[in-house]
Amino acid sequence: MGITAEEVFIGNGVSELIDLSLRALLNPGDEVLIPSPDYPLWSAAVALNGGVVRHYPCPPEKSFAPDIAALEAMVTPRTRALVIINPNNPTGAVYDRELLEQMVALAEQPTW
Repeated sequence: MGITAEEVFIGNGVSELIDLSLRALLNPGDEVLIPSPDYPLWSAAVALNGGVVRHYPCPPEKSFAPDIAALEAMVTPRTRALVIINPNNPTGAVYDRELLEQMVALAEQPTW
């Protein structure tokens, strides 16, 4: 698959790896887009590493799925990451392939 050992991180669990990833990615004031409702570990890890949490809404009336246009409007020059939790914790929502592809396309935009 073209992946080398230097590109693999092994940790004691997801909590440690979330912290390590954000520690490497963020500078003070950088923003991370996190789904709301969220798993509190993400908000805490962003804050612990000097980042700013920006929650994107995933309302129950939309089956806890985000609106891509609203999500795109939240991106600023300080945005460094888009957190996608699928299946989502705590809502249990499972995003369909089309939504996931749209989210990935948003994250791949050169404006980040």
